[in-house]
Amino acid sequence: MISKNIIKQIALIAVFLLPFKGFSTENEKSPKEEIDVTEMIMHHISDSHEFHVYGSGESSVSFALPIILWTENGLVTFMSSEFHHDNDGKVAVERKGMKFVRYHETIYYANEQNGITYDAEHKVVNARPLNFSITKNVFSLILISVLMLLIFIPMAKSYAKNQRAPKGIAGFFEPIVLFVRDEIAVPNIGERKNTPSICRTY
Repeated sequence: MISKNIIKQIALIAVFLLPFKGFSTENEKSPKEEIDVTEMIMHHISDSHEFHVYGSGESSVSFALPIILWTENGLVTFMSSEFHHDNDGKVAVERKGMKFVRYHETIYYANEQNGITYDAEHKVVNARPLNFSITKNVFSLILISVLMLLIFIPMAKSYAKNQRAPKGIAGFFEPIVLFVRDEIAVPNIGERKNTPSICRTY
C-alpha cells in the first residue's frame, strides 16, 4: 500500500504545479511583443551624450556627460542630464539667453516654440552651434588612453630595470604581446624595424 507520506508529497507537488501550469497557459495565449533587435543594438553602440544603463523616457537611468558648445554668445557648458533623457527636441535648455534642444543626439538652437523646425522633406532646419561635447565615444577613448598609460609606462620601466622574466602586470601582458607579434604581425607584414611599434599599437 502507498503510505500516507507519499500521498501527501504527491498532493503537495500537485498544488505547487497547478498555478505554474495556469501561468504558463496564460502566457502562451497572450500576444508576444515584437522586439527590434537591430534598433536596440544600434541604440546602445551609437555615440551619444550620456551612458544609458536601462529604462526609457523619464524613468531611464543613465550617466550624464558634459555638453560643451561654442555659440553666438561664446562658450556654453552644461550637463546632458538637463535634457531629462529627451532626444526628440522637446526639452529646451536655456543658457546665456539662448535655448538648445537635442534631436537624435545632435544639439540645435531651439526655434521660437522651443522645439525643432522641419522642412518639406522632414529634415531639421534649425541652426547648430559648434559642438565640442565629451560624448560616450570620446569619454571611452580618454578612459582607454589613461588606462593604457597607467599599464604600459610601469611595464616599460620594469623592463628597463629588470632584464629577467617579467613579474606582475608585465608578466600578464607579455604573452599577449608575443602572441600579437608572432601570430599576427610577423606572419602578415614580416620582420621589420617597426614591428615592435605595430605590436604596441595593436
